[in-house]
Amino acid sequence: IREDISKTYIPSWMSHPLRNFGSPSHGKLKADEWCTICTVHLVITLGRLWGSLNATKRQKQMLKNFFHLVSAVQLGSRKSMSKDRAKAFDGHMFDYLRTLGTSFEHITIRSDHMIGTGHPTSL
Repeated sequence: IREDISKTYIPSWMSHPLRNFGSPSHGKLKADEWCTICTVHLVITLGRLWGSLNATKRQKQMLKNFFHLVSAVQLGSRKSMSKDRAKAFDGHMFDYLRTLGTSFEHITIRSDHMIGTGHPTSL
């Protein structure tokens, strides 16, 4: 994944993550670095790797799960909110949680995973 990210062409105003991001030697990522890695670099790289014709069924499930998470985070972190946007957030969040259990069988959905869902007025 890191190798693919390093080969991706992105606009000059956007920075590439360091080659060892996510490893203990890199240290902690800042919030804006996580945001860029997850919403840009991983969307491109995982889409290319796990969305290909050669991808396994599990990789495609994990990609779909990740895309639901990214969509929910993007919708939930906007500066303004509408009823339609809140409904879309709920849809992606529920789909993320539903596919989380099938993509990662060792994960147990907890009540705090549900915070923010089904409460459009709190968004």
